[in-house]
Amino acid sequence: MKVKSIPMAKILIIDDEVAILDSVTTSLERKNFSVSSILNWKNISGYINTFPPDLILLDVSFNGQDVKAICKELKTNTSTKKIPLILFSGNYGVERIAHNYLADGFIPKPFKTSDLLSIIESVKQVLN
Repeated sequence: MKVKSIPMAKILIIDDEVAILDSVTTSLERKNFSVSSILNWKNISGYINTFPPDLILLDVSFNGQDVKAICKELKTNTSTKKIPLILFSGNYGVERIAHNYLADGFIPKPFKTSDLLSIIESVKQVLN
């Protein structure tokens, strides 16, 4: 499948697994995205101020943290609510979780880079 060029420059990845962060970061940087990743979401608002992303990828299983609260904070805060948020997870039912958590999209783990790019494009089209 050929993936179209996606005019979205900055992606923030939030996950508690360094290997996932490294892998996804490398894959997206190869597609000319500017990528930043963090292991800790606690100062996410401050981090977003220094690296304002065009899209956020957030792992559902985040080291015992309440991901629903993170999503709610991001989607109700006036400075971050318009940033597309895609959840990813190896958990069964990630589609339902994404909807319940106010996310704009989801992708189940494991995923191919082409699948990730497709969901990024589809979220972008829906939100524009």
